[in-house]
Amino acid sequence: MAPGNRPMIGSSALIRQVSPDLLALQESDTARISLNNNDTVRYYASQLAIISYYGPTTVTGTFGTAILSNTRC
Repeated sequence: MAPGNRPMIGSSALIRQVSPDLLALQESDTARISLNNNDTVRYYASQLAIISYYGPTTVTGTFGTAILSNTRC
């Protein structure tokens, strides 16, 4: 496991324990150097086996909102 993923392991364990139907992540971003090139949305979606929606598409210096759901919308 990459060192940059360690904080997300604890978070994904907590999310799994709470088991929300819907999870929204504000100011999300795809892989960036400042995030150790980790795509947090993709990580949570794959680790928790849930569906992710992300938008708007980011451009340099911007962030978006991610919605993760355990059911298709």
